[in-house]
Amino acid sequence: MFSEHGTQPTIANDFKIKTIQVDTRSVADRTRGRDSIKGEHVRLFVWDTAGQERFRQIARMYYRESQGVIICFDITNQESFDTCDFWIKDIEKHAPENALKILCGLKSDLSNMREVDNYKAEAFAKSNNMTYFEVSNKTGDKVDEMFQILAQQIYDKMKIPEKLPAAPVKPAQPGQPGQSQNSFKVGQGSSAKPMPVEKKGCC
Repeated sequence: MFSEHGTQPTIANDFKIKTIQVDTRSVADRTRGRDSIKGEHVRLFVWDTAGQERFRQIARMYYRESQGVIICFDITNQESFDTCDFWIKDIEKHAPENALKILCGLKSDLSNMREVDNYKAEAFAKSNNMTYFEVSNKTGDKVDEMFQILAQQIYDKMKIPEKLPAAPVKPAQPGQPGQSQNSFKVGQGSSAKPMPVEKKGCC
C-alpha cells in the first residue's frame, strides 16, 4: 500500500496512516488553471479488510464511519470481480450515504493472465458512479495516484457540502467570534483532520 508495496493477502484486517497533500483551490480554479497550486496536508486512516465471507462482519465495523471505500478485485480472477456487486450493495447499506467509492483492479503487472476485461471493469465502475484504477502492489504502479485522487475527492466534498442551506451564525460570546453551525476543519498545517478510508479487499 502506498510506497510500502507488498503482495501478501490481508488476513482479517490491516491498518495504515498516510499524509497526503491536496490542492486547496476550488475545482473550477483547478480546471481553468487559475493561480498556482495551493497545498494542504490531510491524513488518510486506511483500514484494509479481507474479502473472505468469514470476515464480512468485521469489514462492516470499519466502513460504517468511512468517507471513502476502495473495492478491490483481482484482474486475473473473474470470480473476484463478480463479487464486486455484492460489496457495492453492502457498502450502500452500511457505509455513510455520501461515502466516495473507487473500484480497483489488482495485479496489473499480470495483464497477460487477465480474466477481467479492462473495458468491462470501466463500464461497471461508471454505472456505479465510481472511478476505476488498475494497480500493482508488486511494482507500485498507480497505487499512490489512486490514493491521491481519493484524498482530493474527499477533501473537495468536505470543503463544499452539496445542497446545504446557508448556515445561521451563532451569536458571539464575549471574547469569542461567531461560528457557523456547519463549520468544519480540514487540515491544520501538518496536523490534519483524519479522513478514514476503507479498502475492501477481494482476496
